[in-house]
Amino acid sequence: SNVVSAALLRVMGGDVAELPLVATSMDLQGLGYFQVLFSCIERLLVSLKVKHFMLPAAHEAEAIWMKKFGFSKIPQDQMEAYLNGGHLTVFHGTLNLYKAVPLPES
Repeated sequence: SNVVSAALLRVMGGDVAELPLVATSMDLQGLGYFQVLFSCIERLLVSLKVKHFMLPAAHEAEAIWMKKFGFSKIPQDQMEAYLNGGHLTVFHGTLNLYKAVPLPES
């Protein structure tokens, strides 16, 4: 068996999660594997009652994260308030994106 899609997820307490790295095998991109993985990650975050989901997006990938996965740009001061002293992974040439994690269904 081969790894098809992978992600590095950091959960920082009950408030914030970060997805700093994702990858899908070149020959299998565009087939929905990452969408399935992302859906599993979101369900996990809901079950953990994480409130805020953030990621560093390369400029070339901003539109994909925003249109396909529902992320949006976040002002620096708002991001710092959510992080409450924590730190996100920083990559040169990236922009931090944000998505609220839905509340778990009761």
